[in-house]
Amino acid sequence: MTNLVARPTPGIDTLTPLEYQEGWTILERKIERFRPAIVAFVGVTMYRALWRVLEQTPPGGAVIKPGIQKATVHGARLFVLPNPSGRNAHFSYDDMLAAFRALARASARIH
Repeated sequence: MTNLVARPTPGIDTLTPLEYQEGWTILERKIERFRPAIVAFVGVTMYRALWRVLEQTPPGGAVIKPGIQKATVHGARLFVLPNPSGRNAHFSYDDMLAAFRALARASARIH
């Protein structure tokens, strides 16, 4: 587990593009070094913002939904989870539970 940006924030909207870029550089090095099978991102909005900062469109298009993504990084599959923060009103408890269970199933299939 790691944070993309290692500082407390009141919300994602206070993060700067430079912080995303620096966080991504560190995370990409960790992925390259440790070679996980899956990298899970908590937060659809954060995942979308990261692609925007990297000036890329995620493989599969701009619509991002929780679950396994078409993108890979150093061989790792990317998985997006809803953010369980109380500030996140986009997903119900059942939606979030289903997404986290899907990650557990995907991880079990790979290992």
